[in-house]
Amino acid sequence: MNLTFIDIETTGLEPGHHEIVQVAWQVRKSPDGILLSEHNYYAHPLYPERNSKEAIKINGYNEEDWKRRGAFSQSLLADTIFELLGPNTMFAGWGVNFDKAHLDALMKRYNLTPIWNYQMLDVRSLAVVEKWNGKINCPVNQTHVGKLLVGRGQKDIHDALDDVKLTFDLFQKLSRY
Repeated sequence: MNLTFIDIETTGLEPGHHEIVQVAWQVRKSPDGILLSEHNYYAHPLYPERNSKEAIKINGYNEEDWKRRGAFSQSLLADTIFELLGPNTMFAGWGVNFDKAHLDALMKRYNLTPIWNYQMLDVRSLAVVEKWNGKINCPVNQTHVGKLLVGRGQKDIHDALDDVKLTFDLFQKLSRY
């Protein structure tokens, strides 16, 4: 079974109302974690008037920067994700339910019905277990756990691909802790 480590950056917290402005994923082979593929896409929001100031501060969305990065339209982003993430894709991530909810909302907006695995692996849950067992003593967020276990956390301005790489490194540490 392969795992697809995924992260998204959005214009806010509400799926269906707020939009994905960056999505990145790595497909990793089980059980050794060999990288099979890596993808990173940017997209312009369809409804920029809905952008949350806090979310934009976190992900650094800027229309001109995104143009330079080859940002897609929301519809092209949906088609690309639908085409590349095949049947039974099993998602893994830090707070992966958030990512999946936004992906599902994007697919629904464009009447696409992916057949992704209903099971997901939330790497944050692994950190919660280690905190529960007294093996880590820090707030259970990606930055604190990352600094403790792998020597780095999230950057001030989040980048989905950087966060995917950090999540995979944390998964490796936490699943062997």
